[in-house]
Amino acid sequence: MDDVKGTVMTGRLREDPIEMERRHIRMGNAWIARQEETVVKLDLMGADELALDARKPLVPFYAFLAFARERLIYLERKRFGNAPGSN
Repeated sequence: MDDVKGTVMTGRLREDPIEMERRHIRMGNAWIARQEETVVKLDLMGADELALDARKPLVPFYAFLAFARERLIYLERKRFGNAPGSN
């Protein structure tokens, strides 16, 4: 299957790869926002050690989000080509 023009199975539904990557980005943003909120709450409570532990998952979350954004760019360029004058 072509990962750009085709669709992928998610349960019983077919999902466009570009829409799936956009969903992954939305999910990643939500994960990061929730985790950052947790860190702030722990900082405000003075729970320094817990706040440090709560920051640890942010590293892979940010990496996931960066990968998803790059993949979205790749998929869009592959499907739609480069926009005129965007060299």
